[in-house]
Amino acid sequence: MSNQSIRELSTEEILDMELEPLAYLFLLDRSKIKADTFSVTDFIREINQKGRDNTLIHALCEAFQWLYNNGYIMLNLADIGSGYKGFVTRSGKKWLDEKSLSEKSVP
Repeated sequence: MSNQSIRELSTEEILDMELEPLAYLFLLDRSKIKADTFSVTDFIREINQKGRDNTLIHALCEAFQWLYNNGYIMLNLADIGSGYKGFVTRSGKKWLDEKSLSEKSVP
């Protein structure tokens, strides 16, 4: 799973995923951004522009909210001006590292 990107998955694949694995892929995609913050709004719009339906957008919003509720992504309260800017927290980076290590240990 660690090499997958949400952008590479079909709508059906995303909608069939359980929330935690979907949130993991969302966080993994966002963690690869070199900037300190990313636009949650732009990411959701980008996926939507590929002709996917609102059900998919809602699933991505659920994944974001799950990550936010668990402290893995935070909104940058100093930069709310144009859309919602977020960042992967230290806890989020730790969770990604733990998930990556557990995947490597599975034969």
